Amino acid sequence: VIAVSQPEVDFSNAAKIVFYLPSQWTLSIQPAEGWLSMQQRTSIFVICTFNIAFLFALVYSLYQMLACGRKLRESSTRDVQTGLYNRSGFTSAVNRWLADGRKMVLFYYVFEEYSRMALLLEPGQERDLLKSIPSRLQEYIQSPFIAGRLGAGSYMVAVWEDMDTHQREAFAKGLSLELLLKMYLDEKKVFLTARCQYVSCLPGTVRAEEAVTGLLRDYYVRVLQESPARMLTAKCRRLIEGQ
Repeated sequence: VIAVSQPEVDFSNAAKIVFYLPSQWTLSIQPAEGWLSMQQRTSIFVICTFNIAFLFALVYSLYQMLACGRKLRESSTRDVQTGLYNRSGFTSAVNRWLADGRKMVLFYYVFEEYSRMALLLEPGQERDLLKSIPSRLQEYIQSPFIAGRLGAGSYMVAVWEDMDTHQREAFAKGLSLELLLKMYLDEKKVFLTARCQYVSCLPGTVRAEEAVTGLLRDYYVRVLQESPARMLTAKCRRLIEGQ
């Protein structure tokens, strides 16, 4: 093979090169099939293919690990039986809304007899009952909302809407009827209604944890004041005082 001595000319795969002879030239000899044999080329191809497959497997494993981590984080903020947020997930979602400057109203619903009635239900009946809660919320609430299950028979809903007192009261009663639980105990139909407490939540004034804790406190203070034993005691005290 006769070739020019120019550094930009590539002879790695050259079996034949056509050129015009310059004033200076050199004579070089190389294998007709190039400097790499077929066996070497096959080995390089196999090694490169293996490395590519290994990199793809590594990327896929990393993706699966991140996906599993994301699912674990999501499951830690969800209630298993209903799919709604648990308390920590609910407060985190409400905090995100407050950070975006959204006004909202928090509604707290309690089925006071649920814990006692749930002990008498069959597992399948309770599972179907709890699975129906998210769809009921979706059907009734037209505005954006966040829903969470705080306990066995207690739920909290944050509705992204600026309501007046009349609208809040109407919404609370309407959703209480929508969440009416129908159970069958000893072949008898039993209905459980939810009691409700609500409060407006403005961005920049309170954190979600404080709003939720304050709402729960207000509800149970009201329940304590409305309990029959407390009312009877207050009436007896007034009778004793001559009132």
